[in-house]
Amino acid sequence: MVDIREIDASVTPPANASWVLIEGVRGKFAAKGALVKDKGATFGPSLFADFCTALEESRAWALEHGVPIIYVKII
Repeated sequence: MVDIREIDASVTPPANASWVLIEGVRGKFAAKGALVKDKGATFGPSLFADFCTALEESRAWALEHGVPIIYVKII
């Protein structure tokens, strides 16, 4: 299971944790993710035309890599 958390525009995900971040800017959505260094892979950045697609792709990657949180930031 992946937890989805909305964060303020001034907040950044923690540097010492695995996460995915979806940022919405002017109707477009970018998603990127990082794993704690010992796990290796990263996700994105990828651009999506809508939030639902960004969330689906982000959730799939997060589940595959054991990432517990997707942060959502709308600017």
